[in-house]
Amino acid sequence: MKNNKILRLISLMLVFSMIVICTACGGSSNTTSTSSSKTATPEASTQSLTDANTSPVTFTIFINHSWYPVDKFTGIIPEEITKLTGVTLKPTIAVDDKQLGLMIASGNLPDLVYSQTLLDRLSSENLCYSYDELIKKYAADWTPNAMQIANSKSFSSDDKYYTLLNHFSVDSDWTSSSAVQMMPSLMYRSDLLEALGNPKMDTLEDFTNVLGMIKQKYPTMIPLTFDAAWTFQVFKVWTGAANQDFLEQDGKVVSTIHDKKYLDYLKYVNSLYRKGYMVADNFAWKTADAGNAISSGKSFAHTTCTQNGCYPTTVTLQTTVPTGHLVESKPLGEKNYSTSDIGWSGTFITKGNKNPDRAIKLIQWMYSEQGQRVTQWGREGTEYTLSDQGLPVFSQEWMDASKDADKQNLVYNPWFYLGGSEIVEAAGRIASIPAEEYTKYYAGPYKEIRENYHNQPWFYASLPKEGMDEKVIMDKVKDLIKNDEVKIILSDSDDALMQNYQDMLKKADQIGIQKLEDYLTIKVPEVKKLYN
Repeated sequence: MKNNKILRLISLMLVFSMIVICTACGGSSNTTSTSSSKTATPEASTQSLTDANTSPVTFTIFINHSWYPVDKFTGIIPEEITKLTGVTLKPTIAVDDKQLGLMIASGNLPDLVYSQTLLDRLSSENLCYSYDELIKKYAADWTPNAMQIANSKSFSSDDKYYTLLNHFSVDSDWTSSSAVQMMPSLMYRSDLLEALGNPKMDTLEDFTNVLGMIKQKYPTMIPLTFDAAWTFQVFKVWTGAANQDFLEQDGKVVSTIHDKKYLDYLKYVNSLYRKGYMVADNFAWKTADAGNAISSGKSFAHTTCTQNGCYPTTVTLQTTVPTGHLVESKPLGEKNYSTSDIGWSGTFITKGNKNPDRAIKLIQWMYSEQGQRVTQWGREGTEYTLSDQGLPVFSQEWMDASKDADKQNLVYNPWFYLGGSEIVEAAGRIASIPAEEYTKYYAGPYKEIRENYHNQPWFYASLPKEGMDEKVIMDKVKDLIKNDEVKIILSDSDDALMQNYQDMLKKADQIGIQKLEDYLTIKVPEVKKLYN
């Protein structure tokens, strides 16, 4: 799911660390606006805390993210969660991606499980309470959003839902927002573009020409570097290829690799490599390595996502290169920001939980506007105040702590966002961009992305589940694409590229991709009805 294991860690660290940098760049005056989302904030999240049971209760929780940077429910935000709900969490962090499966098999589960994977196995009345029954019995004033329910029902076999996935949004949620969805993105050095005389950069052809100019004027620089997680997704969007694994074509659901525009995407990226505008070693770099390449002045442009690149960051540069900003590129070419996203992680309430009534009330609060803001921004009036535009303005103490991720986690600990909102998170990301910087570098690109964003969650919700032959095929095809794309992109000629591409298609056929596509052609229309 968009490589969230890595990205949530990086993005939240950036939210806290880059606020300081942005303030140094020009203050924190905001002219942007945002709005609460009905999807992100389910309709009946109006729980009155004065009426709720806030007596002390402790829940054990297994967090199925081995990268999680905290393993204790301590700090200002956890303390505020306990103050408002009465709940204390006792977390255990996954050691690896196999641990939860073993726990399910043994039946040894804690009170709560927070996971992005194995959702179908956890969606079982033998293991967990369904939200249907708990809401009806203990939280009748809460009506979760219908699309979130549909997302969750796609993992169960009994038409019940056993969790709600956070960070889910639909097109209309962004209508009144100045923030932006987490989408593939390209950052570039605006100062170097100016040093070249501001050549136009409106199309992919223009971008290629600019990279050539950079290579000629700054021969020690790498014109383009790419993020380990997002690789070249932004070029898939701009060449018109779907920003998802499957799409509808001539009445069938097919893999993206069978789309002609996917081949156009491969040809474009290969052309950048063969012109010497990027280096093969980049494929071996970790996310931090690639990010450091541009922040240290070693590259001109860098592929990433809007979540990681939404700050006008002043970078420390080599003495031969002038100081400048990294800024967001506007879309260069087509604007196919279609995606299939059903959210991120969900919390399951297991049958071993002795207080399911308090557990469902906790989840209700987590999905309330107050819960989303407390868990991601801290205490209103202390960690932040709201601007006239509805954006958080963070305290100096918060910004000072954010200079050190370890200190930020120790003092505030903003990691228990079980009902996290993509809208609230996005607002936090842009909150401290100075108005002038936002208007000059971000307002235009963000607007184009929002206007061309189209979430089609039914594709993801239709994917085969564990135990199905089609699931085995799908996993093998994903691995094939991941590995063979590199070989295709690094082809040394047009003929070699076409041969490598055809080899990948043949391998996909041998794996059984036709059976997977036939399954989805039947399944997608059925699931899509749940969203109407």
